[in-house]
Amino acid sequence: MVGRVVMVTPSPSHEGGAAKHTRTIATGLAGRGWEVTVIARDAEGRRLARSWVGGARLIEIPGFNHRLGAIAFLALAIPLGLLRGRRAAYISLELASQGLVAATCATLTGRRYVGFNFSSGRNGEIEHFQASRLWPLRRALLRRASYLVGQTPAAAEELRAVVGEEQLAVVPTPVEEVDAPALSGEPRVLFTGRLTGQKGLEGLLDAWELVLDRVPGARLTIAGSAEGWGSLWPPVEEDLKRTVAASPRLRETVTFTGWVADVAGLLASHDVYVLPSRSEGMSNALLEAGAWDRVIAASDLAANKAVLGEDYPLLFPVDDAATMAERLLAALTDESARGEARERVRARMPAFYAGGVIDRIEELLS
Repeated sequence: MVGRVVMVTPSPSHEGGAAKHTRTIATGLAGRGWEVTVIARDAEGRRLARSWVGGARLIEIPGFNHRLGAIAFLALAIPLGLLRGRRAAYISLELASQGLVAATCATLTGRRYVGFNFSSGRNGEIEHFQASRLWPLRRALLRRASYLVGQTPAAAEELRAVVGEEQLAVVPTPVEEVDAPALSGEPRVLFTGRLTGQKGLEGLLDAWELVLDRVPGARLTIAGSAEGWGSLWPPVEEDLKRTVAASPRLRETVTFTGWVADVAGLLASHDVYVLPSRSEGMSNALLEAGAWDRVIAASDLAANKAVLGEDYPLLFPVDDAATMAERLLAALTDESARGEARERVRARMPAFYAGGVIDRIEELLS
């Protein structure tokens, strides 16, 4: 056994990137010989549940589908964290109630604490916390951290509102390496993620009308839903569906799948992936598209450029439907642009593969 670690996280059985991060990091550390206990907030759960995720022990605390479930989580998770955390280091994935639990346990035991911020930028965790009356208390507890971790240098810079330079670290979101299939040549574009205002999907539908002027046989798949806890952005799912229903061309060419737990089949069957986000920490969906060697078109956020590169050729300004349409057309029809985009992403992906990310996390725990 390398050591013990208690991870305080969102539920790994739920939808979304945070659940994938929990599973990847817990399984990776357990595979390296760490004794891992995951204490998770199951916001929609009705009972305390115990199981295993990879080689890690999992304890899920119910939230009863209610906002006050955060209080119950704090009341139960802190004693459990202290019980399971003897001679252990603490990790929190997210800095909200998970960060408060891990920081409190680390303070009471004198052990190491590493807190990960997976929601940065506009409407991110730090912006939200600073507007709260509890900000002084939360900041005081989080300052106990050995390290606070951002996914990008820009995200780490936001954490200066909490800790000093010596307590800041940058660790990217991990993604599993994939033996990706070849592109099909079919004009199919995919988006995966939560259907909230964060993702800029209203502009994507505007851009899609322009794409259809040039490639009438193109098809767009929107996989995801607005459901689930944790988003600080408003849902737009129903608005998007109304927009599609009102346009004959969109009705024929745009498909909503609902939430898809395993997007491998979708990524394999679509050549092009689009991410028109207005804000990101570091998109797990974008990393998956890169690992699957798809042709990616994305908004020019700092977080997206941290994955794709500053000079990536298929970036477009946020909410610029005309330029988005141009980039999508290049991704669909220009073989030179498609090849260059994929080569750029292939060269960058090894920095995000799970093995190297787990190496970096072990360094922070040592």
